[in-house]
Amino acid sequence: MDYYAILGTNRDANLHDVQKAYRNLALKWHPLRCEEPDAQANFDEVSEAFEVLANYELRALFDKFGEIALKEGVSDGNGGFLGGNYAYGFNGNEIFESFFGTSNPFASIVEAATAIDVNAPVVVEPSAVQTIFESVTLEEVHQGATKSVSLGGRTMTFDVKPSFTSGSMLVFTDDESGVGEVRVVLEQEKHPMFDRDGSSADLHHTATISVLESLVGCAVTVKSLDGKEFNVPVTDVVSPAYTKTVAGGGLPDGNGGFGDLIIHFDVQFPKSLRPEQKMLLKTGLALPKTLTPAQQTALTSVKNAFA
Repeated sequence: MDYYAILGTNRDANLHDVQKAYRNLALKWHPLRCEEPDAQANFDEVSEAFEVLANYELRALFDKFGEIALKEGVSDGNGGFLGGNYAYGFNGNEIFESFFGTSNPFASIVEAATAIDVNAPVVVEPSAVQTIFESVTLEEVHQGATKSVSLGGRTMTFDVKPSFTSGSMLVFTDDESGVGEVRVVLEQEKHPMFDRDGSSADLHHTATISVLESLVGCAVTVKSLDGKEFNVPVTDVVSPAYTKTVAGGGLPDGNGGFGDLIIHFDVQFPKSLRPEQKMLLKTGLALPKTLTPAQQTALTSVKNAFA
């Protein structure tokens, strides 16, 4: 089952996009509104897709290993097990009520949500708790930002803090506006250059280098979130687990300092080698520590020939 296809979203969709897609499809296929024979089945599929993609832990597991990881589990490669604990409970009505604040698909919220302007504020009925989703970028975490979200005519403003990450929740208590308590669940958007583990202040970047560079050395340039360029020399032989650390190149740690930038390496191997290249590699890697005069002369000749 492809949850993204069910909701009609891309794999890089943020939680706001997932929420919007669910809103439209849940209303379209709700069995009390739709008379088509497959309405219930489609409603359940949409509900299951939203339940997974709106949960950052379930979504991360699905993105990496697929549906089988959620429902059957997969090996973690270290003798352990990942996932296997999820099963859709055919609780689409409960998901609907939690999302819309009502179980009645004909309520005022339905009419607002099915209006032509899908971005217009939704009129919600009073409810104890409302949950909405908002994305944050690494740039906002790094530089700080003030964001606002709206629900039912109520606007809530918050400052993005260094500790914010996917799954962070902000709770706005009931202000007697009729909306009720609002919980804003944050999702950290995927960044094209950097990864982050949870709420860690460290950033991870993967640099692509050739096998030649991995053996003889090179320098990699990484542009940080604030535009500063780090020119990082690599003088060691790069092994699969090799990393370079730039102290202070990460995110604010909330205590006046910064985390580190940790650089990983993706070594690109050639698809093929000519016989001459194989011979030179074999000869070079097999060189003894002490060369005979004849070997030294031959080595100098080769070096001069390709200088």
